[in-house]
Amino acid sequence: MKPKPREQIEYEKVAIGEFVNGIIEEVERDEEHQSSYQGKPTIRDCVRFKFKLSGYDFPHYSRWCTFSYGEKANLYIKYLSKLVPEAEPDMDYDIELLKNMKVRTIWAEEKGKDGKVYQHIESIFPLKESGANKKFDKKMEEIEEPPYENEVPF
Repeated sequence: MKPKPREQIEYEKVAIGEFVNGIIEEVERDEEHQSSYQGKPTIRDCVRFKFKLSGYDFPHYSRWCTFSYGEKANLYIKYLSKLVPEAEPDMDYDIELLKNMKVRTIWAEEKGKDGKVYQHIESIFPLKESGANKKFDKKMEEIEEPPYENEVPF
C-alpha cells in the first residue's frame, strides 16, 4: 500500500534574465534560522527581503542570508554593496532603511538537490534613491549637469 501523492503547488514564476521592477516591501529577520552549512545543521541569525514586483500578484522573497555585513557575507556582497551607495564592509547601518526602496531585479533559476527548480535573485539595483543613504541623496542633489549644447563632437 502506498500513500496518496502530495498535491503539487504551482508558484508564480518570475521572468528569468529580464529586468523586473519592484519594491522591498519588508526586511524579515529570523534570529534562530535553521539551515545547513556543508551538510551540517546550523542555527544562525538571518535576514531575507520580501518583494512586491511589478506585474506579479504574489510576494517574492530573496534567499535567507546570514545577518552580517562582513566583506565575504552574501548580505553585504549581493545586496548592501549594490543598494547602499558608499557601502563598506562592517559598516554601521540600519537595514530597515531598505524598506520601501524601489529596485530593479534580475532573477535566475537553479535545480535543488531535491530535483525541484527554485528561483532566486541574481542581481539587484536601486531604481531610485529612497532614503537608503541620506548623505548620498544630498550629494546627488548638488551635482550639476555639464552644458552639452556648446560641446563640439570629436
